[in-house]
Amino acid sequence: GPRHESHDHGAPQDEPVQKRKPGGYASRIEQILYENPNMPILITDAGKSLESGGRYIVYTIRTGDLEVRRRYSEFASLRDALTRLHPTLIIPPIPEKHTMADYAAKPTSAKQDQQIIDLRKRMLAVFLNRCRRMEAIRDDGVWWRFLDPNASWSEVLHSHPVASIPKAILKAPPLDTANPTPAHNFLPVPSTSAKLKTTAGTTYDINPSVPQTGTHVIGRFPPDSTTQSEHDLDPYFISYEASIKELEQLLMGPMEKVNRR
Repeated sequence: GPRHESHDHGAPQDEPVQKRKPGGYASRIEQILYENPNMPILITDAGKSLESGGRYIVYTIRTGDLEVRRRYSEFASLRDALTRLHPTLIIPPIPEKHTMADYAAKPTSAKQDQQIIDLRKRMLAVFLNRCRRMEAIRDDGVWWRFLDPNASWSEVLHSHPVASIPKAILKAPPLDTANPTPAHNFLPVPSTSAKLKTTAGTTYDINPSVPQTGTHVIGRFPPDSTTQSEHDLDPYFISYEASIKELEQLLMGPMEKVNRR
């Protein structure tokens, strides 16, 4: 059922005073998030937007007493911005996009459409609440603006920090991608087809099912008991990457019912 926030009105005087952020808040939304750490962010409605003439679905996000409406494409741009701002973190997923081509290939009924929208509504709320539990995201000044009805989202995307991230992410410091030094621009960026350099004389047979080094067949994971150098661990990484790529190809291809199990 709905959570009631009013249970603390009769609280005894010795309870800790509501915590306030040192230095104050940049906006009301920041205050709500900071002072109510356990209050969930809700998506209260998903429906066709009147402003767009009903062309796309907008999601109403409620944080405390504030509401903002965002499109799916804006959620996608938020997640993209977060992955570039925090390349060392695993950013929670959002539900996949259904394109017009998907609908043309497999028309859905109004009932199915509603089910897709309801699922997406739930998953997008899960995404926002998972992000909220990650301190680096909570404090990056980008994520909370997505929830702020007074923030122009397109302005956020076109200003610092998001706009300051280099296009080639490898030319940015991993823990602070929006603030590269001039020296970062000179970092070499390997081509997409670049292979890991191996020491002369050692070749790895990249067969995901039977990884081997020289004449020794290796298991999927290195044994814990031995301390291995980076060189010793290379074949494990290479074979693991190859097996993941194989799985990715399988998942991207057409799936017959018999293969899905």
